[in-house]
Amino acid sequence: MTDDVVFMTPGRAPFGKAEFAADSERTKGALVEAQAEVLEIEVCGARAYVRSRIQAALRPPGGPPRRLSGYAMSILKKDAGGRRRIARDANLVMPES
Repeated sequence: MTDDVVFMTPGRAPFGKAEFAADSERTKGALVEAQAEVLEIEVCGARAYVRSRIQAALRPPGGPPRRLSGYAMSILKKDAGGRRRIARDANLVMPES
């Protein structure tokens, strides 16, 4: 991901790399099983976007699994080394009802 990455998720203000790292630390030890179906990829010079459908099961240590699913769109930007990194990510994954 880029240093200026912006994540957008339901019910939360957009957040960046530091908040993403803190969230990852809080869920440390959770078992995550996920699948992503890529629905569309478009490359436009140094930028690209990927639209996908995600299904996931999260099992916190000692807790019951939570099933989530939904759509996501990521915008990637090519860095100086030629690697594409996530610059913006709109993730609409929600708990399944």
